[in-house]
Amino acid sequence: MRWLAPWLLLAGACARPEPPLPPASEPLVDLFDRARPAIETRTIDFGEPEARERLWTGWGPDERAAERTFAWGHGERSSLTFEIVDRRPRRLVLEGWSHRFGDDPPQQVSVRVNGEEIGRRLVPAEPVRLELEVGRDVLVAGENRLELVYGRHARPDAAGLARAVAWDELRLTGAGGDGPDAPPAATPAGDLELPASTALEWTLELPGGSWLAWSGLVARGGARLELAVTGDGERHERTAVFTSGAGRFRLGADGERHRLRRFALRALSQEGRGSLRLEGARLHLPGPEPREPARAAREPASGAAAASRPDLLVYLVGALRADHLGCYGYPRATSPRLDAFARGATRFREGRAQAPWARPAVATLLTGLLPVAHRAEGDADRLPERVVTLAERLAAAGYQTAMVTAEDGVAGRFGFQQGFESFVALRERKRSRAVHARAAEVDRAVAELLERRDRARPLFLVVLVADPAAPYVPEARFRARLAADVRDPSAGTRRGLAGLAGLSAEAARGRARELAALYDAEIAAVDEAFGALLDRLDARALAARTAVFFVGAHGEEFAEHGGWGHGATLFEEQLRVPFLMRLPGGSGAGTVRPGPAEQIDLAPTVLELAGLEVPAALPGRSLLAAAAPGAAASRPPSFAFLGRPGHRSASVVRSQWKLILRAREEALLTRPPVELYALGSDPGEGTDLALERPLHRAWLAGELAAVEARPRAARGGARRPGEPAPERRAQPRGGI
Repeated sequence: MRWLAPWLLLAGACARPEPPLPPASEPLVDLFDRARPAIETRTIDFGEPEARERLWTGWGPDERAAERTFAWGHGERSSLTFEIVDRRPRRLVLEGWSHRFGDDPPQQVSVRVNGEEIGRRLVPAEPVRLELEVGRDVLVAGENRLELVYGRHARPDAAGLARAVAWDELRLTGAGGDGPDAPPAATPAGDLELPASTALEWTLELPGGSWLAWSGLVARGGARLELAVTGDGERHERTAVFTSGAGRFRLGADGERHRLRRFALRALSQEGRGSLRLEGARLHLPGPEPREPARAAREPASGAAAASRPDLLVYLVGALRADHLGCYGYPRATSPRLDAFARGATRFREGRAQAPWARPAVATLLTGLLPVAHRAEGDADRLPERVVTLAERLAAAGYQTAMVTAEDGVAGRFGFQQGFESFVALRERKRSRAVHARAAEVDRAVAELLERRDRARPLFLVVLVADPAAPYVPEARFRARLAADVRDPSAGTRRGLAGLAGLSAEAARGRARELAALYDAEIAAVDEAFGALLDRLDARALAARTAVFFVGAHGEEFAEHGGWGHGATLFEEQLRVPFLMRLPGGSGAGTVRPGPAEQIDLAPTVLELAGLEVPAALPGRSLLAAAAPGAAASRPPSFAFLGRPGHRSASVVRSQWKLILRAREEALLTRPPVELYALGSDPGEGTDLALERPLHRAWLAGELAAVEARPRAARGGARRPGEPAPERRAQPRGGI
């Protein structure tokens, strides 16, 4: 036990003086949303919806026959996870039956736990019960991985399911008792309640010298508390057991480097019964945590004062990848006007979208809220009236507000007209090959608005162009310049895009090159329209007083991860977008900042430029300080969400690590529910490290859990029930 001495200070176990309380501490209950609660697995009933939370890859849909529910193991292997709170030997019981392979001998299945084979069994075509012993040394406290490796499987059917073994039930015995009735919980008094055989795990970035302390521990029914800690790069946990009273637990030695650390509170019980209550638990750090300076509140001006404020132009482009623009290193001449604009602006090297399709992304840009807060996430969702938009805030401060949109999903019927005195929606033409109103048509509508503007008031103008989103049908002159090698005139039309899913890998690569060329040609059309708008500002002597933002709404995929278009995944090709900012007076002209610049950052930046208060509840930050010369680089976590049925997922990027979490809604589970990528060395997201880097996975999952637990309509970003909308001057719809 000598190794415990430098790490653990057990209550009453040593005579050394207690260290003084460090200046930075936080109640552990305040970090409850970042914890991973665990309940020891006793049964998995395959075929039931709740079982899918444990399934990893290699599974078919939920099925039912007679009184059995089951799921087919798919392909060469199936994998799942199960929880262990108390490491002791278990018996693993599996029930299932093999697919029928004619007169061949029974199917052989290799059973592996955490990469170690614990046995092989024959599985006939009739239901059979398999029993295997799992030693203590094979198990880990926390999440364990079970793999079922099949000797053979059937050919895929029409739905793509390659049947191997149908699994009915999994049971783990040897834990004692019947299991907990409830998960761990936080009480209103700020205590933590842990039923026996449950645990709470936190993975946080912590400095050396951090420790836990609590004022009381109440154990019932023979339960005891095990505390464990491990750091990134460490192979073994350090543990201690407590049964009552106050106590302390050292998480890292003084002076040890800052690193990821996972610490766990586990309720152990020989009989699997009882519970624990941990009172007054706090996490102590060896020094004060840095705090963001409070945002200065500014009183909105009106009348003559408002007239001196800058005009604000936000130019949004749907489906625009940053890596297809010259100013972001693309070798093809898709964006000469934007490239010239970038030389007089601040370009953020890393622009990030908060959603991979237009409605939630634009809602984030126009509210400053994440998609889980503004709720305009699904195909049928509209922006709720209770959410206060950027246009409403600016209109209340005396700004004219106008928007021109060519995106049919970002129209007035979906709530996007809130706060805009003039809202022009150019509707899709369903019988047209191009479908969307082209960027040049959007530019003409913007020109009409500028002709009618009231020059006595500053203007907030949002322009949203839909091209270059699919279908990719550029005008002939742009096609000749950038897609002359695409011989099939229908390749980018809706009919030409309809058969993409059935292409072979080789054919998909060829088609991706063609579609990317057509996409480039559409980008060139957007670039020309944006340049025409800049020329119009120059001609009206408005450029010097106008802050211009050029931002992509989302990206576009060309089979990088097996898909096409956008709106179905959270990979980087759909989230990395351009973000450029040109300020009045030329501040920051020609500079390149690392970023990230996110869509949630637009609202705070615009509000600060307008001299208005930035509500503390908005999750973004103003980019004005980040763009200033000599500003220190900062990398807050970046979140993205996809809330469409069948594609629900969330992602977080921090310190070049990216985590993607998926809801288990698809019938055939061929991708894992969790993926982890090291973007610094793997920008194409080709190597999933979720199993190899469990601490990074848990750390980022905690970041996501904390964000998703916040109220969806954040205080300060939404009106209270019954609160009127900010006042604005009434204007005829469609004119300023």
